[in-house]
Amino acid sequence: MRAKIDERTRIVQRCIFEFPEGQIRSIASGHPVATSPDSGAIAAYHVGDDDVALSQRFEGRHLVHTFTTSDGGSRRNHFTLSNDGRLLTMRATVTSPRLSVSVSYTLTYERMEGP
Repeated sequence: MRAKIDERTRIVQRCIFEFPEGQIRSIASGHPVATSPDSGAIAAYHVGDDDVALSQRFEGRHLVHTFTTSDGGSRRNHFTLSNDGRLLTMRATVTSPRLSVSVSYTLTYERMEGP
């Protein structure tokens, strides 16, 4: 179990978001591309050997990802872009029936220019 949590909460070096018509596409280094309707409707996503239900939507100015596993675990990423567009803050919350409490942490990413 610990290895799975470590794998799923690894800090990624780069995040890219794209918004083609009616969809949200999230690209995080080391992970499969996550694409789903921008309405928050559930889409299939695969992490390692696990099938995961993915939902992505905007809540006001915040982008929210929710990943839910068949065993009842979930991870919710709540992204907020700074007013000047330079910093992206992600607050992640991980829950699982195997954890006695949920785990939350915050990461801040700085915008990079170029490819």
